[in-house]
Amino acid sequence: QSILIIKKFKPDIVIGTGGFASGPLLITSQFLKIPNVIQEQNSFPGFTNRILSKKAKIVFVAYEGMEKYFKNKRLMLFGNPIRKFDENKKSNRSDLKSNLNLNIEKKLIFVLGGSLGSEKINEFIRDRLDFFRKNNFQILWQTGKKYFNDFKKFSDEDVKVFPFVQGINKIFEISDIIVSRSGAITLSELCFSKTPVFLIPSPNVTDNHQYYNALAFERKNAAILIKENELEKKFEKQFIDLINDVNKQKNMIKNLNKMVKPDSVDLIINEIVKLI
Repeated sequence: QSILIIKKFKPDIVIGTGGFASGPLLITSQFLKIPNVIQEQNSFPGFTNRILSKKAKIVFVAYEGMEKYFKNKRLMLFGNPIRKFDENKKSNRSDLKSNLNLNIEKKLIFVLGGSLGSEKINEFIRDRLDFFRKNNFQILWQTGKKYFNDFKKFSDEDVKVFPFVQGINKIFEISDIIVSRSGAITLSELCFSKTPVFLIPSPNVTDNHQYYNALAFERKNAAILIKENELEKKFEKQFIDLINDVNKQKNMIKNLNKMVKPDSVDLIINEIVKLI
């Protein structure tokens, strides 16, 4: 099928982003001598990208230290392509909170368990609602569409439950703590936030790549990493330690913002155009 697709479409270049679906197309493009590049989003590359990078013209990466996985001479650290974040355009926090029926005076935790949602994170948050209230936090809780019906009943004055939240950059502006999965694109977007982050990687992904993504952030002191199976034991203490240490929060935000790659899209496109 890949041979037929490429023969019919006649591409000038083939771009692979990993996963089994891109493998046959990259193999075919390499066999037919069509220029091809790879864009690796994670800090631990999957099998497809590791193998096919050997004949790729360029490997675009989002993390430092990827030379140990890719021996390709043309390795370019450009970050991940994400939606536009206008860092200079600030909104009124009070208005944003009011629009979501949030209390202007209370601090806010934003919970997002990836695009599909996370049953484990949702259950953990449900069991900690009193803990967050006791510490004077309200919660904006993105459950994912799959789990929304199971958790929407917990909505109240301090808890706002949504299947999915639009305009995530605006939510970053009003959040005081973010609890998140550690998918590659989510992390690239989180770099633009001015908010301390707890990362809970999904253990149910290929090569456990979310853990390695989160580990790269933890090593830079840009986030707090807690494994799913350690949430019960570690989260509350680390949460209390963080909210009581303003300097730790500021340092974490500073390190997080250092990882921003604002021009990823333009840099990658420019190299692709040059190659063509």
